[in-house]
Amino acid sequence: MGSWYPLGNSAIAASRSSYLRYALERSRRARFVRRAYADWLQVRVNNANLMQSILEISRESERGRRLSLAVCRCAPFSRSAATLWSETRSLLLMEF
Repeated sequence: MGSWYPLGNSAIAASRSSYLRYALERSRRARFVRRAYADWLQVRVNNANLMQSILEISRESERGRRLSLAVCRCAPFSRSAATLWSETRSLLLMEF
């Protein structure tokens, strides 16, 4: 019977160690997910701000209206404000 204690203690220590590793990994994953979500939200805000600027420009001229229509066509496929801006710039160069 006495031989069960060392085995039991090492099994408990191993399970604690694996639980701590699991908890640490879970914490890292949670931080990564929070960071990724914050980045995603920032992209959404940047895209919204850029679209708002384009819509304000579009009210000022016919050229702006054509530009905003062109950008609205490609905006849903843009992954970031930088991508949307580069697509907008290329549209500007093509159309004007």
